[in-house]
Amino acid sequence: MTHAAPLRAAALCVTLTALLCIGVTPQARAAGSLVAPRIQAYELSASGAGAALAPAMAQRMLDDGQALLALRIAEEALGVGGSPLEAAQWRRVQASAHQRLGHAAEALAALSAFPPEAIANDAELSLLRADALMGAEEFDKARQAYAEFLVNQPRHAQHARAQLGVALCHLRLGNLEQATLQLNLYAARAGRPEPDVALDLARIELALAQGRSAEALHRLKQLPQAAAQGERAQRARRHLARMEADHLARSARFDEALALLEQSLAAGGDEPTRALHAKLYRDWLAPSATVTVYRPRKRPEARQKEQQACPPALRAAHQRRDWLREALTGPEPLERSFYLRALLEWERREPLGLLQPGGLLTPQGLGFDADALPAPLRAPLAEAALQAGHGEQALTWLGAADEPEADALRLRLLAEGVLNQQAHSLDALLERLIPDARSVWPAWLLDAVTDAMFRFTRQGAERDAGRLRRLLRAQRADAAVDLAARFQRAYAQEMMGERQAALLGYLNLIYGEAPPQPQALRYLPITPRAAAARLLEAQGRREEAATLRRAAPNAVTPSP
Repeated sequence: MTHAAPLRAAALCVTLTALLCIGVTPQARAAGSLVAPRIQAYELSASGAGAALAPAMAQRMLDDGQALLALRIAEEALGVGGSPLEAAQWRRVQASAHQRLGHAAEALAALSAFPPEAIANDAELSLLRADALMGAEEFDKARQAYAEFLVNQPRHAQHARAQLGVALCHLRLGNLEQATLQLNLYAARAGRPEPDVALDLARIELALAQGRSAEALHRLKQLPQAAAQGERAQRARRHLARMEADHLARSARFDEALALLEQSLAAGGDEPTRALHAKLYRDWLAPSATVTVYRPRKRPEARQKEQQACPPALRAAHQRRDWLREALTGPEPLERSFYLRALLEWERREPLGLLQPGGLLTPQGLGFDADALPAPLRAPLAEAALQAGHGEQALTWLGAADEPEADALRLRLLAEGVLNQQAHSLDALLERLIPDARSVWPAWLLDAVTDAMFRFTRQGAERDAGRLRRLLRAQRADAAVDLAARFQRAYAQEMMGERQAALLGYLNLIYGEAPPQPQALRYLPITPRAAAARLLEAQGRREEAATLRRAAPNAVTPSP
């Protein structure tokens, strides 16, 4: 071993230790509750006390089900460098880990580092490449790769699995006769596992492709419990639900079709199911679909009686349709925004994945391109995307909407650093939102400005936060706004590391001449009491922090 090798190994050990500790609280580290606790059984030191990190160790991690950790170690090792032989071993681990994590494209990219003849002469690599091609849905190339493995490795232990791979490729290419033949050849092989869940799932998939839904459903019910919860079985159930929903919709039984799809989505949906769900709602709302959509509204008591007669799932579909109709075709922009917000709140309480790709509550699901989305729908959808942490998507959906609530969202995006200040300056936003700073602000504007003030503070943009604070101080009639402005000063000191000054500021708010009433705390990201206790804990003064918390048992302590 060269002098550089121990240094590389030591550097890799340090990096691995850092990786293991990222995002883990001190309490979790003390308790040993890391993401991969079983890895603690291995000796990770590479400098004297234990063996140096090696590809064989990462392979043991893979065998132990720790694919993500093995991948991180492999990528760090490849970054450190080493001999060509060692690099090839790490690249093999990297490709295997990607494949086990379902990253087919990344696995193929890792395998591209090997010459084609090296893959062809290595049974493990050639089968790994075939599996990755299957995962990437390159079914014709995968079929060829499995077939080459069958020819080149006739005595390999994985020979039967490769034959099943050929059958599945034919099946997904639509070659149903060849798929049936290959499945029968596989089923006739001696030594395959019993029960053979892989064969059962392939036969379910074949039955679905041939339109034999009753047989597919029967086979699904016969699966062992663990396999029945697996992804392929769930995918088959979703396929069956889509087939049945499509049949119901062709008979204009849209409510039953959508109730069925919503039950499927509640159990864990996919993009094809979400896309069909959105399409059927649009079809149900089309004037030609049913005469009930645009009929004169019934009297409230008659409508309530009709809805109560429906099963809950059908009643939910009718309710969603009514709100969707108002959001898409309502005469007033404010009403359209209101009904879309109601749908988004329903999705928040009972998630069906309707904000995910293909879902009903995306521009595409509603039947619009993102740039053609009606103005009343832009702000609610952008706000929902922002709450889900998708700032760039929120910005796209917001587009050029010019109503005040759209500018309020832009203010939040600006405070979070998502918006470019050159394209959307704080000056221009405030001029549109607050033409007269001395007027009494509506509640939504107070919410938006106080929220942005604290977001600017967390980003370290004290100049912008201070400007909003000064604007808020003009609203002295509101005790909650005045408290938010005073709290921000201490909060900014905490963010800048001036902890003692921040602690004094928080304590002054708690124990000043006029302690804040509970209703005055509504704009704060954290109560002054909880903020002070957090700082005391950071200084090691745990007993004082506990005493402070006990005085306010309902205090919440979110992260700053």
